[in-house]
Amino acid sequence: EATSLFDELGLRVELDGTTGLIEPETSFEKLVLSDKACIQCGEVSGERALCLTCGSCLCVAKCEVLADSLASPRPGNCNRHMTQCSGDLGMFLLLRTSEIVALRRVSSGRGPTRGTKLGSIYLDSHGEQDIGLRRGRPLQLSKPLFAQLNRQWIKGEVGILIARDVAAQSRIKIVPWDAY
Repeated sequence: EATSLFDELGLRVELDGTTGLIEPETSFEKLVLSDKACIQCGEVSGERALCLTCGSCLCVAKCEVLADSLASPRPGNCNRHMTQCSGDLGMFLLLRTSEIVALRRVSSGRGPTRGTKLGSIYLDSHGEQDIGLRRGRPLQLSKPLFAQLNRQWIKGEVGILIARDVAAQSRIKIVPWDAY
């Protein structure tokens, strides 16, 4: 099991919950079937993401309603929301796949976005993730997985996870993180 720099140095970080992520709905089905609309366009699309830093719901890419009015190189909704909500680092739950996406804007908002997918915090009755919802079993929030994700967020380890994944991706494929 990997240890953080805080653990290696013997430092203790108190998790008071005030700067952490917002815990989502326990039942993934309830979350997906909710009528939570995008804060940008007001629509309830199938490609929604839940911001785990503020709880807002938004279209994953660009809102269809707004897409015609935006120039094509503009970033997707998650990137724009991240800049306004949490700065250069954001954490989103994709409601179509149950995956967690972490995004990081390089060079204080002027550079490209880097990102990584961190699996799911929702598990089925067998304790397994169902990325892409292929098996169709009900998914419940895993409190230990959410707590681990929250600790990584609070300790500032999410940027390191993104950097490691970007280094591995650069030799395999390029993911258009700016489109999120």
